[in-house]
Amino acid sequence: MNQREIEQRAEDLIGRAESGDKDGLSAELNSMTMEDRLAVAREMDRLNEERRANNPDLPDIEINVTTDSGGREHLADIDVLEERAWYNPARWFGDKFSREDVYDPPGDELGSGMAQQAADAIRDRYRRIDEISRLQ
Repeated sequence: MNQREIEQRAEDLIGRAESGDKDGLSAELNSMTMEDRLAVAREMDRLNEERRANNPDLPDIEINVTTDSGGREHLADIDVLEERAWYNPARWFGDKFSREDVYDPPGDELGSGMAQQAADAIRDRYRRIDEISRLQ
């Protein structure tokens, strides 16, 4: 994916993240290669920061990245944080923000460690082999 495609996909997906469309966002991101998925998520985060500079009431998108033993980065999670209302007791006795998980990585059923990262890398490799075989 080139930079323009990454920006377009991020622009399309940021609305899904902010609205809490977990299934749609996960399916769309998981259909990409690992590198593209991470690039789009980082672009979504950057766009969100730009939008929040103009309107701080928008939810904050937070991405979490893990690194496998080979040094490859994996998109582990995307959360949307919204500031709780002043009258919400959880704000005063807990966290000021409510956190909503809006992304499930491939292999999420295997946990969040090496098994999940290995499953993600294997799926990514098979996806690439399939793309190359279609081109021939």
